[in-house]
Amino acid sequence: MKGEDLFNALGKIDERYIDAAAPKKVMFYQKNIFKWAVAAAACVCLVVCGYSVTSLPTAINGDLPKIGYTIIFDGMGYEGTDELSMKSSQDINPWNENVVLETLPVYKNLCYNEGKLTQIYFNVRDLKKQAEELANKLNMKYYNTQTSVGDSEEVTAYSLETENGTVRAFPKGSSITVKESDLSLIEKHMQTVCNKNGDNEPETGIYAEYSIDGELLATETRSYYKGNNIVEDIISFNMQSHYLTQNGNYVTGRSDNHLNGSEKLGDYPVISPGEAEEKLLRGEYVSSAFECDVEGGKITEDVIAKVDLIYYTVGNQEYYLPYYRFFVAYSAGVNDIQQYAYFYVCAVSNEYLGEITVFDGSYQ
Repeated sequence: MKGEDLFNALGKIDERYIDAAAPKKVMFYQKNIFKWAVAAAACVCLVVCGYSVTSLPTAINGDLPKIGYTIIFDGMGYEGTDELSMKSSQDINPWNENVVLETLPVYKNLCYNEGKLTQIYFNVRDLKKQAEELANKLNMKYYNTQTSVGDSEEVTAYSLETENGTVRAFPKGSSITVKESDLSLIEKHMQTVCNKNGDNEPETGIYAEYSIDGELLATETRSYYKGNNIVEDIISFNMQSHYLTQNGNYVTGRSDNHLNGSEKLGDYPVISPGEAEEKLLRGEYVSSAFECDVEGGKITEDVIAKVDLIYYTVGNQEYYLPYYRFFVAYSAGVNDIQQYAYFYVCAVSNEYLGEITVFDGSYQ
């Protein structure tokens, strides 16, 4: 779908169903109560097969360091989705269960802030330069500036006010908010920060989110540019996606670029989906949900609805690692709407993994 077609299609969406907030990918909710959603590189929808069986051998560095890390689930309740969101969304995740991978890259997050929920951000000079470069590329003349400060006094973003809207720069991406009449700036923003392959058309999907009562909460467009092989596609989808949300007369475009704030450690051997499922059934997973609340009180093959492969980039993670994410039927469903909790199994082979702990955000 071309950018022009995309925005024409978005114009037909009922505005009362469009969320004004930033892109929302990972849902946090407690039993019978939705709490909030946070941005994520992960999606809540069905897998669309984009590849047949594919094998991509990659040279392995014999000096790869072991990875001991903490998973930080930044929110209350548990991560998950529901069947309405899965059925209504058009997923563009390039991975499916027919893809055969030997290795995947692992990245160290250079913004990681040990023991904190917030991250260490770039200095004001870097953020200012990033924002001004984007505004200049889009020919948006700015007249006012503003910095956003986190709870630990780190600068989290740098903003430029323009006649067309607001340009913001943050360590792992950028965003612009414009009036509906300036929709073309969103498309230019996407091409400027995401397209590294010339004039390639983006892969585009629509994602839906519903409340526990079945009310459509938000519709979001996610796009990414394909690379030269399946691994490049996976990295582009997870690390360099562009998100579009609309609210009334304003449109927000946001581009993730996690590669800007990270350093590649190497290409690590990965396990297969079947091996990951075996680990899941043995209890070798990380999750913000409780297995005792799974339908039947235990994870079995019967309660696994789906699996995809994603990089977990939400919040203050020390490493960006690939995970098999399992959608497991949860006992919190109401109004005949089935809910699914996310259970993660790291895709990196065991011999390269050190101690893994889960941080639930209970201290700061």
